[in-house]
Amino acid sequence: MRLGGLVITGRKNGMRVEKLRTQGGWSANSPVFWEYIDEGEMCEDAATDGIGL
Repeated sequence: MRLGGLVITGRKNGMRVEKLRTQGGWSANSPVFWEYIDEGEMCEDAATDGIGL
């Protein structure tokens, strides 16, 4: 799995930001990492959650 997918999927499944950042080896101020976090959080509470789409 590419690292962006790890972060996006991890956030979607409620994993802590710090754990994902450490596991992926990003610095605390990595703009790429925080873009992935934003993408993952946009998926939270999506209208399609739980309906198989």
